[in-house]
Amino acid sequence: MGWTRVRLSEAAAAPSALSLMSLMQHLTNVERHWIRNRFGGRNLPMAYNDAFAPADPANAPSVYQRLREEWTASRATLAALDLEAVYVHPHHGPMSLRWLYIHLIREYAGHIGHADLLRQSIDGKTFS
Repeated sequence: MGWTRVRLSEAAAAPSALSLMSLMQHLTNVERHWIRNRFGGRNLPMAYNDAFAPADPANAPSVYQRLREEWTASRATLAALDLEAVYVHPHHGPMSLRWLYIHLIREYAGHIGHADLLRQSIDGKTFS
């Protein structure tokens, strides 16, 4: 099926387990992976093995708290680094902290768009 006028005008449906909570889990892993492990030199396991698995509503407070704690730990790691600090990726070579900031801005920007669509499906509010 191609990109027809009808297909282009269809509303999104949720064919996956993507949720605001799974985005928080994913971003927790992103912070830990890039900042604390790669640039901070740690070897911490990922906080979530499958960040996009169906979310259990009972875990929402702890998922949110864990993300906030990861942000705090990331800030502490970054405060000790210069913008020209470098992580050498085994396949892509040297990456500066300056590059990482740009990468994370792009990562968060994309997910903020996802989060807005998910939020709209929860509260029904749209903004123009």
